[in-house]
Amino acid sequence: MSINLNQSGGNEASEGNTGRADKGATGASAVVVFFESHHLKVAVPSGITVLDAARRSGIHIETPCGGIGVCGKCKVRFTSNPPMPTEQERALLSDREIASGYRLACRSRIFSNASIIIPQELSHPTGYILTFGTAKMVSVEPLVRKRFVKVPIPSLNDERGDWERLVAALSESGSSEHSPDELNPDLELLRSLPRVLRDAQFEVTVVMAGKKMLAVERGDTTKMNYGLAFDIGTTTVVCYLVDLANGATLSTTSTINPQVAYGDDLISRIAFASESENGLKLLHEAIIGAVNELALKVCAEAAVSPSHVYHATFVGNTCMLHLLLGLDVTLLGRAPYVAVTQSLVELRASELGITAIPNAILHVLPRIGGFVGADTVAMIISHLLNGADVALAIDIGTNSEVVVKCGDEMLAASAAAGPAFEGARIKHGMRAANGAICSVKVDGNDLRCVVIGDAPAKGICGTGLIDAVAALLELGIIDETGRMVHRCELPSLPSRIADRLIERDGEVEFVLVHGDESEGGFPIVLTQRDIRQLQLAKGSIRAATETLLNLAGVSYDALQAVYICGAFGTFIPKRSAVRIGLIPPIPMERIYSVGNAAGTGAKLALINRNELKRAELVARSVRHIELGTNPLYAEAFFEWMRFPKNASSS
Repeated sequence: MSINLNQSGGNEASEGNTGRADKGATGASAVVVFFESHHLKVAVPSGITVLDAARRSGIHIETPCGGIGVCGKCKVRFTSNPPMPTEQERALLSDREIASGYRLACRSRIFSNASIIIPQELSHPTGYILTFGTAKMVSVEPLVRKRFVKVPIPSLNDERGDWERLVAALSESGSSEHSPDELNPDLELLRSLPRVLRDAQFEVTVVMAGKKMLAVERGDTTKMNYGLAFDIGTTTVVCYLVDLANGATLSTTSTINPQVAYGDDLISRIAFASESENGLKLLHEAIIGAVNELALKVCAEAAVSPSHVYHATFVGNTCMLHLLLGLDVTLLGRAPYVAVTQSLVELRASELGITAIPNAILHVLPRIGGFVGADTVAMIISHLLNGADVALAIDIGTNSEVVVKCGDEMLAASAAAGPAFEGARIKHGMRAANGAICSVKVDGNDLRCVVIGDAPAKGICGTGLIDAVAALLELGIIDETGRMVHRCELPSLPSRIADRLIERDGEVEFVLVHGDESEGGFPIVLTQRDIRQLQLAKGSIRAATETLLNLAGVSYDALQAVYICGAFGTFIPKRSAVRIGLIPPIPMERIYSVGNAAGTGAKLALINRNELKRAELVARSVRHIELGTNPLYAEAFFEWMRFPKNASSS
């Protein structure tokens, strides 16, 4: 366990203090680390990695590869006593970075007192998180209802128990949809009931959810009835505060999923949960902490008391919801990918450790099968059920879902796209935040990059990556196989564009932004490895799409609509996405960006209890296609790793 030391006492780790620290109270050899960026000094066991030292100290460091030392993204800088670089660090860091004290948090071990700077974007990852989405119209019929009742005061002539007289008052007023015998008392509610009734002079508001009585409140609080909808994504978490009286969204907030500190994709997190000591517990606590934090924040923004939040719905992929519930994910890591449960889960907030909304009942929406989770169910109820008769929906993300609808039949599959679209595993990749190249276009005899925030470029995000590759395909700099050609192979290229094609260590790179124009003073480039990462991601999604279209017997021409969902899908450059083969070649007017469809579906389940029931029907009726063993998918994947010759290629 790390020890938070008083910074005003003792000697701060410095260049002159190179010896190991004395043994700590536990008897184990310890060293003192000063995390300068967090103004925190801690004692940790000698030989621990920077990543583990930070985690013990409550500092999250984003590790896209899960800390296995292959992405090179978790760069920290030692300002004193940098350890000797490992072979992996020498391969992933430049000589200049190593000389400046940069190391990888997951590889570098601390054997001496040291001072370390953790870049802000690593410990506080930021980016533009999509919170909005288009939705269908539904009537406001929430599961949770509030009824104001006047309860008869006890007397010698009326000796009924408080619970019995309350239930009778509900029934007599016509406020209850259930007979008195159907209502189930809650122990905590029974314990507080006598005081509440008497403090309120027997005029109270009853909060009901089906047959469950959630709370009894003093006076008339019927106008204060709220719910929360959560979209638990692999990368981001979004929370909506909804007024259950009228269905209005009062406030929205979001954050990066804190589990990214343990890996940016599902496989990394499953491995961490299954193989690390207390791994499942750490991941569960991380997401519960985020839920509590967002719940308090969204309520504060709308000046709503969290005690008046009575219902919360959760959507996410199968793995994310298992981690939310603290369920074992080991079996999700190997075929046949069996979930602990696919059904709708109902429980009280206190059972899950969600303390911010103590009176709430929670519903974790059902899953379809494999990794096709409740986020896909939510997407279906929000757009596909009442949309076009023949349609395709794609939720693009680290774990992407594809659904094909043909009349009354729907097929769904999950495609592991990886985090390339979110900037991970791309040399200069980053999230969509200030400084990210978000658009790339050929402008006359040169290339023009648009940067978020109109600031000097720091890297490139997913939309910029798709745009850049599409542009290079048109210029012939990338061929159908994904190979970046040498400058000498394209003698007719405009000189300014040709000058951007360089060779480094025998590999071709394309310079998007020159060093004197970037924030870090180094060129922002696309490498051959970056192209391959994009090919893997788009190949997986397109292969899933082709497999489902084939099984459903749907041609491109028959598609009446293609819905692109999710944060990345909303801002995706449609023409470029078609050009690289991510989306089938259909007319642009049939391609709709619909925003956070999963979050929209979660809100619908709050607003209308029938939508909650529909979610269960959808989960049971949609045909799940397991791609891992499907020969159509394997064949399509290898085909769609390639780029089409032109925008109309099939």
